[in-house]
Amino acid sequence: MKIRLFVFSCVLYFVILAAFIFLVNSSVYTLSFLGFSYTMPVLMWVLLPALILFIFAFLHMSFYGFLRHVKYKNFFKDSAKFEDFACDILLEKDPRPNFKTSEFKRAAELCLAVKKLEKIHNLDKFNELIDLLVDIKDEKLVNLKKFRLSEDNKLFIQNEKNHIKSDLNYAYDRLRYKKELENELDELAFSRVLELASIEQIRALKLPKDKKFVELYINRLKEESFNPSLNEIEELLKSVELDEKDFLALAKSCINKFEPSTFVAFFKKLGEEKSEAKRAYYFILADLALFDELRLEMKDKKEFKDFELLLLARDKNIKIDLNDFIR
Repeated sequence: MKIRLFVFSCVLYFVILAAFIFLVNSSVYTLSFLGFSYTMPVLMWVLLPALILFIFAFLHMSFYGFLRHVKYKNFFKDSAKFEDFACDILLEKDPRPNFKTSEFKRAAELCLAVKKLEKIHNLDKFNELIDLLVDIKDEKLVNLKKFRLSEDNKLFIQNEKNHIKSDLNYAYDRLRYKKELENELDELAFSRVLELASIEQIRALKLPKDKKFVELYINRLKEESFNPSLNEIEELLKSVELDEKDFLALAKSCINKFEPSTFVAFFKKLGEEKSEAKRAYYFILADLALFDELRLEMKDKKEFKDFELLLLARDKNIKIDLNDFIR
């Protein structure tokens, strides 16, 4: 109850009570106690205890009203300061909370803990989530089932990425029956499979072969255990357009994987079908020391200056690192 309303109600009560008592009994009454005598109208004997109670009640309400005033005054001040505190956090500053109310002190403590991923004493549920967030940030796989997160939730997505990175079989199973990539998780799984899976697993994929697929595939050819057939490579090259650098990378990656004459014939055919493969074909001839064939192929061709220099250097017995020179 508001103090003003309380005072008004009490005054009204005293007036009504005094009028009623005065009408009922307007005489005086004497009270003797320990040798002392007190004589007052009956009206005063009735109102005096109520008045004393009113005074104590008024003082009580005023005191706690003052405390509430101080609290709300500090609350509104803290509210204004909290916005600046939040801005400092967003600006990656190191704000020092200087709040007077316990509510804003706790809110500031929670904000700093969330920002820094730090635990708070006696907040078990909060601390459990902090541990979980730290693990996800460290690319560890955690169990999120009990939190019932939606599939577009950032934590769910990051945890799935961690699962894909840490478990090749999970990445492969995600793609095994798909005919196209549906989201960024599929794209990540696709990259992981191309980077780490066996040739048998890659063969089993039903996904379309784009340039990224071919680039990762070419990079895998450098591995001794990754041994596709020339027919597979030929089928793969039909699905995408490559430039000179891609064909050259392909040649460098698998030049030692196939019988030389077969590999030369394969790239000769590619060079006849696609001008972008000519440079890779010439590189293979040079790498296999088939310089006479290279001279014949280079006859009347002026656009491959580096190969002309290579032949000139050989004539003068100048050694050149072929892989570094031909790029």
